[in-house]
Amino acid sequence: MKATEIAKVEGVELVQEGQGEVFRVEFDSRRVQPGDLFVALVGQNSDGHRFVSMAVDRGASALLVSQDVDAPEHVSVLKVGDTRERLGLIAAKIYGHPSQNLKLIGITGTNGKTTSAAMVETLLASAGHVVGVFGTINIRWKNEVIPSINTTPESSEIQAILARMLADGVTHVVMEVSSHGLATHRLNGCAFDVGVFTNLTQDHLDFHGTFEAYEDAKALLFERYLPDSKRNGKVPAAVINSRDAAGMRLLDRVPDGVEILEFGTERGLRAVGSDFHYQLKGHPAFEGLHVEFRVPGEFNVENALGASLAVWACGVPAESIAHSWTQIRPPCGRLEEVVPGVYVDYAHTPDALERALRALRSVTENRLIVVFGCGGDRDREKRPLMGRVAEECSDLVIVTSDNPRTESPEEIMAEIAQGFTDERTQKLLIAKRREAIAQALVERANGDIVLIAGKGHETYQEIGRDRVHFSDHEVVREFLEGK
Repeated sequence: MKATEIAKVEGVELVQEGQGEVFRVEFDSRRVQPGDLFVALVGQNSDGHRFVSMAVDRGASALLVSQDVDAPEHVSVLKVGDTRERLGLIAAKIYGHPSQNLKLIGITGTNGKTTSAAMVETLLASAGHVVGVFGTINIRWKNEVIPSINTTPESSEIQAILARMLADGVTHVVMEVSSHGLATHRLNGCAFDVGVFTNLTQDHLDFHGTFEAYEDAKALLFERYLPDSKRNGKVPAAVINSRDAAGMRLLDRVPDGVEILEFGTERGLRAVGSDFHYQLKGHPAFEGLHVEFRVPGEFNVENALGASLAVWACGVPAESIAHSWTQIRPPCGRLEEVVPGVYVDYAHTPDALERALRALRSVTENRLIVVFGCGGDRDREKRPLMGRVAEECSDLVIVTSDNPRTESPEEIMAEIAQGFTDERTQKLLIAKRREAIAQALVERANGDIVLIAGKGHETYQEIGRDRVHFSDHEVVREFLEGK
């Protein structure tokens, strides 16, 4: 694509027209290849404008900048007010607007994104569709698996991968959408068919500053991106958990022209029953259908309801969806039973920890033991809240390290312990996570349940500025095998 064509994107000025065409988009100067458009992103700790000369030396045929730069005559220079904000729109144009030819489902919320995305994937695949997934664990489609660094990748990466998925025959894509991704314009260029809201509880205040700003970021999927999709010829739908207080507020923020589908309350789709057998009510298409669901936890029933409405909005019959509930399984590290009675879960917020503990409390009459910590250099306000939840919902609390990063594990644990108020619940503070897990397994008696929370699918610990290999799953198996 020629630079003159890229300059047709709104807000883009062609400062210098070079000779070469653009085939790819790249924001990391170390990865630039001949024919790339190099995008000079400005971040908290770096400025891509410093690496323009390196990108040119590596063969970049064009530059996208927000500052004046010197470039050889053969290199095109495109200027915008904010490179990050324009990046997704430009990448979408270069890669042929792939999302316009896919059914794209975005899922946002504090908790439940990964599980809901996996449920949508299962329900769509069961109906015969070819599905791609952008998630916290990985990006995957057909035989391709790309490890995830962030829940929501940079916008140019999203567009490039969507184009690959489309070329490989993918028909439907489900994407976990983080508040960081929404706030930093990573979804620009995406035409969503469906947006799903799971819930909103305290998290990421280190980034957003206030809970209101966090909520506003989540709402962007519904206030901005779904209406934009309508302008691209789609008929978008908003699937909202109206049992959640923020979900109720979100109902009033969805613009006209976007269909609203509710779940979780009398007003929308709900499941009535117990012991893994439910009847669906509250939506004409699903009314009276019976489902069998083998995943523990009321919150997982909610996740399945939201996933079902999202898939239905994509045209899959309700009867097919209900029949496929039996095939739903938890994804890696989401209330996953590693060995009988020992569960690993990603719960790293007060609400998620409470939901996981209450789900496991319902399946045991014996002791419930929890091992957890809190991440360093992240929202500190939630630490005592998680301590209080653990104390209230379990019989033995073992506080340990999570990803301490540049903070002292002992200081993080002390802040968690500030939430303890009930001396009747036994507590242990063990800084080394391997030792904490081992202690929980030693303490476990016949019939007890152990929940190891916070890291889920992760196979590393962030200590200082290093990532050290660590897997809760491996530690459990090694201990029980006597290694």
